[in-house]
Amino acid sequence: MKIRKYICIRYHHLTQKSCKEYYLKEAENAGLDVEYWDTTYLFFDDDYGQEDSSYLIKTRKFKKFFELESAIKEQNISSVIFVTTSSFEYRVKKLHTLFTQYKCLVAGFGRNMYPISTGLSISRFKGLTPHKIINYLLNRCLTNEVQRRKIKTFDVVFLAGENGWQALGRINKDIVQQIENIQINSCDYDNCMEDQSNERLLPYDYILFLDQYLPLHPDMQMLGEENVSVEKYYKEINRYFSKIEKQLKLPIVIAAHPKAILYKKENYFDGRIVLFDQTQQLSKYATLVLAHNSVSINYPIIYNTPLHFITSSEIEKHVLSVHLDVQLFAQTLGTNWEYFDIDKATNISFQANQQQYNNYKYLYQTSLASEHIMTKEIFIDFLLHVNYKDYFANK
Repeated sequence: MKIRKYICIRYHHLTQKSCKEYYLKEAENAGLDVEYWDTTYLFFDDDYGQEDSSYLIKTRKFKKFFELESAIKEQNISSVIFVTTSSFEYRVKKLHTLFTQYKCLVAGFGRNMYPISTGLSISRFKGLTPHKIINYLLNRCLTNEVQRRKIKTFDVVFLAGENGWQALGRINKDIVQQIENIQINSCDYDNCMEDQSNERLLPYDYILFLDQYLPLHPDMQMLGEENVSVEKYYKEINRYFSKIEKQLKLPIVIAAHPKAILYKKENYFDGRIVLFDQTQQLSKYATLVLAHNSVSINYPIIYNTPLHFITSSEIEKHVLSVHLDVQLFAQTLGTNWEYFDIDKATNISFQANQQQYNNYKYLYQTSLASEHIMTKEIFIDFLLHVNYKDYFANK
């Protein structure tokens, strides 16, 4: 049976960004019945002030798992595809148990990935906590259940780049290879391909900082992760920015993280220009881009803009994964990194390593099969032609 309904299910409220990135309006315009299922309160006690744009599309919110199960049972399952964008790990085991029980057709997106440090180094052991050890053991149990076919992951996955599968969550590559893989692009790659504008937002040269809202990011609170001090982070990074501006004779502009709602009430960057929803255009014309481990580095890589990565002693102590990613980013892209809280001469380079930027493109942004096609075209075409029985006729 052909698919008539597309249900996007996430443990976050619907945002304008997610509505765009999962093509809800495009699917609706193509004639499909589209719903967004918000499961935030099944997994978290609070939404920590996240944006809620549920007015954009028909949305159902669930607070109990029996409500979610009843909603699944209401569906004509053989005409529905569920797209879950939440990372596959022990937290969503109960959700995937329902998918398995009711033979749901489930798709996942593996994109917007970047290099992450996974090696067991002494530095990584320093970051171990009882909470992380418990999480590791729970995820190992989940992996065992997947391997024994007790619980399903996905029936089809949309992957951007050779390493896009890593964004799916706690799932082994050999399992992913047994699933239907469809090549797509990262969101940033699509945005750049679609953009035909040559107009600069700012009429002068500048250095861009890809903000991550690091001390205030709601995801860190929701996941119960340790974080850096708000006061210390902004004090030290602003001091560093002033040093760079004085040395390089260029102003630093802030590309605000989409969830940085407090920036709209207060300037955390000592009066520097803070712009929302302009990261692509700002990256395109920046002289240099500063970053931690932001996914938005896709933009400067696509535009061959030089990158320089920064971390701090406090990030290394409290958010070790970010610190290790900074080092790996620099190594992967052939650029430099440094501590922004240590007062010494900077090691900034204004050269982009073209070969390593190009390698990164096919590892994390696109593929030879999809680099000239918009993801929304690939995805909508799949929805209009996919057949439920192709996945379940012999199961």
